[in-house]
Amino acid sequence: MRIVVPFLILMALLAPASPRHAEAGQVAIAIQGVRAKPYDDAFNGFTAAIGPNVTVRRLVLSDDDSGNLTEATRSIKPDLIYAIGMQAVSELNDIAPEVPLVYAMVPDIAAVHGRKHATGVSMFVEPAIQIAIIMEALPRIKSVGLLYDPERTGGAVDAIRKAAAAKGISVLAREVWRQKSIPLMGMEIMENIDLFWMIPDLTVVTPETAEFLFLFAMESETPVLAFSDKYADIGALVTIGVDPSDIGRQAGEMARKVLAGGGADTVPPEHARKANVTVNLKIARKLGIMIDRKFMEQTVVIE
Repeated sequence: MRIVVPFLILMALLAPASPRHAEAGQVAIAIQGVRAKPYDDAFNGFTAAIGPNVTVRRLVLSDDDSGNLTEATRSIKPDLIYAIGMQAVSELNDIAPEVPLVYAMVPDIAAVHGRKHATGVSMFVEPAIQIAIIMEALPRIKSVGLLYDPERTGGAVDAIRKAAAAKGISVLAREVWRQKSIPLMGMEIMENIDLFWMIPDLTVVTPETAEFLFLFAMESETPVLAFSDKYADIGALVTIGVDPSDIGRQAGEMARKVLAGGGADTVPPEHARKANVTVNLKIARKLGIMIDRKFMEQTVVIE
């Protein structure tokens, strides 16, 4: 699985949708940090779902002829802003705070919490979907463990606990407040679980901490579930990643509700609804784990 904008380039893209969701003549600005395939896919998915009554204009922050985002927003006077990626959310800050914001491809949802009139799709597949995948791939799993910063991913962990409890799986979750505590906490938690669940928490997961966590997981023979297929190449047994195009469509559907008059405050944030799964058979063999062949037929397999 592999997923996929110099500044003030405006592109109006139209796509089919029911006219009841938006009024003719409405304008949305899609702000994208860089030109990368995952972000392009999230943009295209959004325009495919937003509907023909809404003109979508794209601003790409990394373009060479970058201009002033504040002035661009003022001149366009959008009815809605669609922020694709962490950089786009960060650049917005207090720009046009009265304009409803829908975000996508953002791993750190805490970065959006300070902005009113905001909603969107997290870069994390719905926990109930992930639990179902775990049970299909590893039916003997009875306990999972994870590390998290409650200010960043507390809501996601609550959803994980609820989804796991419904299937009889216990969750051992440890709060992380300082990165230097991660090595010891990682070692302790892996001694008491069947699966370590690495969630997209920017306090917990850095290149340095990820390297250590995968190293100790292998030493303790603990399988790892991660949130991006890039980790399948460095030690994860299973990865459950998002589909950027579908995330864009999901955000577009939410934007239609916002533009129909409900407002962003009445449209709750959502987890990604579609999963792309990768299995690393090399890791499975090292851990002595058998993965069902029927399950592997639905995944990307690393031999």
